[in-house]
Amino acid sequence: AVVSTQSTGTAVKKMGMLSLLTPVNIVGYVICNNLLQSKSLDYIIHQIKNDVPTIVLTGYCLSIPTQFVLLTVAPLKHRVLLGNMVRVLWTCYLTHASNTGTQPGLLESGEGQQLEA
Repeated sequence: AVVSTQSTGTAVKKMGMLSLLTPVNIVGYVICNNLLQSKSLDYIIHQIKNDVPTIVLTGYCLSIPTQFVLLTVAPLKHRVLLGNMVRVLWTCYLTHASNTGTQPGLLESGEGQQLEA
């Protein structure tokens, strides 16, 4: 039998707080990742405008169901293992999306300018 480890209301409140912080964390990751790769500010802004919305939506599709299951169904002794398994998948996706969404090299801005990576 499945035993609920937290009430659904408590789980929804915790998921709501986590969901509010997701876009901030992803933008911070994209900025840091690109700064460490010595990308230009124009390139970083371009990537934030074009890639971050997709990454955030994908994050919501993965994290909300995962958090709900972890907080309501998963036994306490298995939460860390299950959470880390999902985080490994998320890290792989985030690395791939932040490095392939906007291809390195010269990008064309909306005004016909070339942006250097």
